[in-house]
Amino acid sequence: MIIFALFMFILMLMAGGMAVDFMRFETTRTKLQGTIDRAVLAAADMDQELSPAAVVQDYFAKSGMTPFLTGTPLVEEGLNYRRVSAEAQATMTMLFADLMLIFTDPDIVPFRSTIVAPAVSAAEERVTNVEVSLVVDVSGSMSSNNRFYNMQQAAYEFIDTIMANNGIPEEGLMSMSIVAYSSVVNLGSAVAPYYDIDTLHEYSNCVLLPDSVFASTALPMGGHGVAGTTPYTQVSHYEQWYDYSLGETLYEPICFAGEENAVIVHSTSADDLKGMIESLDVYGNTAIDLGMKWGTAFLDPGTRPLVTGLIGSNDVQDVVLGRPMNFGLSDNLKVIVLMTDGQNTTEYDLEEPYKSGMSPIWFDRDGSWESIGDVSYNDISILIDDDGSPNDFSDDTFFWLDQPYWNRFHHYLDSSFECNTPAQRA
Repeated sequence: MIIFALFMFILMLMAGGMAVDFMRFETTRTKLQGTIDRAVLAAADMDQELSPAAVVQDYFAKSGMTPFLTGTPLVEEGLNYRRVSAEAQATMTMLFADLMLIFTDPDIVPFRSTIVAPAVSAAEERVTNVEVSLVVDVSGSMSSNNRFYNMQQAAYEFIDTIMANNGIPEEGLMSMSIVAYSSVVNLGSAVAPYYDIDTLHEYSNCVLLPDSVFASTALPMGGHGVAGTTPYTQVSHYEQWYDYSLGETLYEPICFAGEENAVIVHSTSADDLKGMIESLDVYGNTAIDLGMKWGTAFLDPGTRPLVTGLIGSNDVQDVVLGRPMNFGLSDNLKVIVLMTDGQNTTEYDLEEPYKSGMSPIWFDRDGSWESIGDVSYNDISILIDDDGSPNDFSDDTFFWLDQPYWNRFHHYLDSSFECNTPAQRA
């Protein structure tokens, strides 16, 4: 009975010891798993500005578990997601599992058995609805040193990366607007009608923006001012750098005519977006603030009527109905990407009386069939002194463009002055 009792006591001691070992194991494993779970959750937060891997490592350091972290945490991230995974393991010595060896094999040092406590964790944060404004610089300086080509290649890659997951429901919907800017932004014939613009001509669709609209992300479609009823001013159709393109066809107008460099709003087609990038042309000064303003406006919910209208006219895919989405939604991400080579320069426009109405430039054409661009300098004059009478030019003074300096100024009724017919005024 004594031998049996001693044997049973050893078995009970061994079983109790193993229970202690496994409790130690479970306590360590639980602490390890809890630490790694908290670490990857914090690292996967897209608002986290620190390196995700460094966040995981810091959690383990603060918990005194740095030796247990296996390798470097794996981080995968894109525009609308971040995924972080990590592994850890703790090797523990079994203090009581080898207790029987004291009796069965005393020469073997006890406590040699170990058990591994593993911990694996992964966390991901993903925003399913993404709205992007790609704002690209097409000013004249981009044509040097392969800047424009490099920008195009970067834009192609960016578009492919963003649009790659469209069509996969769980990945959400990506839509992109492209704003090409120089000193102006061409809205194009599809977008311009949705804004209240004081239209001066039909050649192009660029507008001047007052300082007041830069105080917020919104760009009111009904105009600006206190009550939002003042129309935006249309950029004049003229050339900034050239003086030899007379006539209706300008060599390089300040605002590209027609649809050239026109904006694209909330497209889901990678082909359409890349097609626009491919067709861009460079010219003019640089207005980063103007490009950014339009890029911001196309992300502001106030632009939703524009997108709805473009869907109705089949200029935008109907899957983007309801965009731009409201600010502050957890499942929506708004992003602006700017590609530029420099800083702001001067933005120009014509002043009155050259912006609207009849100009002070007069042409002596040989007949109605002769284009203004074919009139020689000898037959061109400029009105420099007007008494204000709309139909009385007798007291008006003209500067004759191609005469010697002693013979450049003439009154309207001067018989030697050829440009004396109101119908020939440009």
